[in-house]
Amino acid sequence: DGLLMRLGKEAATHALSLYHLCLDERVPTSARAAGVAALAYLAMPADLVPDVLPLVGLTDDAGVLGAAVINLASNLSERHRRLARRTLKSLLG
Repeated sequence: DGLLMRLGKEAATHALSLYHLCLDERVPTSARAAGVAALAYLAMPADLVPDVLPLVGLTDDAGVLGAAVINLASNLSERHRRLARRTLKSLLG
């Protein structure tokens, strides 16, 4: 895998970890809400820096994803990460 592919898989794994955190009823509502907000921002086509701009278009998305993972780290369990890796593997084949 090339560097961009590895970075893409890493970002996808983080996003899927947040997704699984949001589905986990054992996680506090405030943490789940923050996860939903971060994922919604990633899914929005119109955001702070338009995604269609070469190179810089995804920097705000990466920043939001990174901040969410850091801020929710105490709520992200190894189970969430394992489920994310399994989901990514099933999506990529």
